[in-house]
Amino acid sequence: PSFSIASCSLINIRSNIKLYRRMALKTHSTNIQLAYAKYLIQIAKLFGSGSSSKDTTASTETPSQIRYRLLTEAGYWIERLARTGKPEALFIQGRWYLLGPNASEDEGCVLKAYTVKVQESKAFKCFLKASRGGWTEAHYELAQLWKKRGQYARAIQCYEKGANANHTPSIYKMAKVYLRGQLKKKKNIRKGMDYLKKAADMEDAASAEPAFVLGCIYAHEYDRIEDSALNNKLALNYLRKSADFGYADAIYFMGQVYETGMLGQLCDVWQAFQFYTKAADVDHAGAMLDLSRIYCQGIPSLLAAQHELAFKWCKRSADLGFDQAEYVLG
Repeated sequence: PSFSIASCSLINIRSNIKLYRRMALKTHSTNIQLAYAKYLIQIAKLFGSGSSSKDTTASTETPSQIRYRLLTEAGYWIERLARTGKPEALFIQGRWYLLGPNASEDEGCVLKAYTVKVQESKAFKCFLKASRGGWTEAHYELAQLWKKRGQYARAIQCYEKGANANHTPSIYKMAKVYLRGQLKKKKNIRKGMDYLKKAADMEDAASAEPAFVLGCIYAHEYDRIEDSALNNKLALNYLRKSADFGYADAIYFMGQVYETGMLGQLCDVWQAFQFYTKAADVDHAGAMLDLSRIYCQGIPSLLAAQHELAFKWCKRSADLGFDQAEYVLG
């Protein structure tokens, strides 16, 4: 079904890549050309390491050859658009320079100019231009590089730019700067909490961690922070939000809430079991051990004891280096 997004003529007829390039050039629209480049990167993912020759239908090329062809063409457009100063293209190019050998796997780049080694100085220049062009994500990447260079004041300026543009990781970083006194900034708990709440209230996957942290603060699981009175309702709301985004620690915490009756909830071992299972499935070692314990004991009228599964989950937890699981296994 995923192949429905891909053009059959683009994939199966090798020479058509030139036709598509001519069509994109004739538009004279950098927005259309960038959309085309991103589309090429997207459909190239269909021909990753897990694909087989059957996926290519009528094509005589192997999946890896198709992927290389599509990403080579995408690279042509990203470089072309970056030369014109297109901020998003500059950001993508900067990511390629920064990732180096990992750019192919993570960002869809196969051009040797980027994948041989990390080129931080070139990445910096790309992010600087993209940031000046107003590309929000570039503010954060530029801040990271300023921080690495020890230029903390400039790093904070860039994080603030990103935060003002509602970039969740930038907002969360500013929260940590003020809550922990990072980057030579004095602690300012009230300001840090404002940033943390803003990050936790964003509606994207990056809000999962700040939502978890804020939930823990309201639950008084961390050292008490100014203006953070115990609030079970808010704690549950933020922990659930984080868990819904798939944040493993939040999913596990919700399991503990229901097993122990924390935050004003009734004890419900079956509900806890469901959360532990979800957390274990995303490799949370603590959840694996608690899941092992429940399988070992069973749940009256709901789950029979299953010692093989108990051993399996305990071993998986131990294999991740979890000390308590290693102790249980002996």
